[in-house]
Amino acid sequence: MYSLTRNELMKIGVRLRTWIMAAIVVLIVLLIAILLRTHEQTPANWQQGLRQQNAQSEQALANPRAPIPASGRAAIKAQIAVNNYDLSHNIAPGQENAWSFTAGGLTGASIAIVFATVIAGDIVAGEFASGTIKALLTQPVGRTRILASKYLAVVITAVGMVALVFVSALIIGGLFFGFVGADLPHVFQNAQLAVTSMNTSSFTIISYALELVSAIMTVTIAFMISTVFRSSALSIAISIITLFVGVTLVQFLSGYSWDKYILFANTNLMQYVSGGPIIPGTTLTFSIITLLVYFIVMLAISWRVFVSRDVAA
Repeated sequence: MYSLTRNELMKIGVRLRTWIMAAIVVLIVLLIAILLRTHEQTPANWQQGLRQQNAQSEQALANPRAPIPASGRAAIKAQIAVNNYDLSHNIAPGQENAWSFTAGGLTGASIAIVFATVIAGDIVAGEFASGTIKALLTQPVGRTRILASKYLAVVITAVGMVALVFVSALIIGGLFFGFVGADLPHVFQNAQLAVTSMNTSSFTIISYALELVSAIMTVTIAFMISTVFRSSALSIAISIITLFVGVTLVQFLSGYSWDKYILFANTNLMQYVSGGPIIPGTTLTFSIITLLVYFIVMLAISWRVFVSRDVAA
């Protein structure tokens, strides 16, 4: 299994497309750092600005002529609490450091997951499209082991892509904003909508660790699609469309009670650390169980299709 997985990783690694996608990820992180550095500035009277913002927010909450929905009121109250925390602890907003920049680099991680999805969507379908599947299956190795090695390769690639964002963001953030801030407090609204704080390095590591769950589930979807279709281009296109439509579908169907069972309503486990559940009533345990069910079903479909497919057809 080790040699098979290593061979699959080598196939991915020797392709120019893989290195171009990795370079794009690092470039995006660099551009974000440049933009933040260019516009980074902390007003001398930032305390007065926060107090004025709080006063305006409190007036909006107290205005009977323009009632605010419950969810909006909770968000405003949370922002007031965060501002008060910053004022009492003398934390000026907008001060970047290596760790806070890395925590904000999840945009780059999302793009990295898209690129990993492209690789996963091609890894099996590409063998059929190029005609190399017949030579692959002539090896004295069972189809199950071949499929498992391909899946392990795309998971390792996805983890590597996210790790690339983390490392590059930490290094670039340190070069632009200083290698400090690991112990500084990161103030945020937790899953219970209460304002709390955690040191920035811990919050960042947790964010990326939970992003790995999303990455693995996403490439698993693309991998399943890759086993179903023989066309590499079609497999990649469907994988990317599924990735973007899934999140929109959850928001569109938010009024239905069964919306919580949709896969993409549960892939973002960070919602149980910061910001609260996307769908009220869901819990971390529920999302983990839901993800496990989808995970097993998708791998089962992938295995069934691959081992039973007639490559001569």
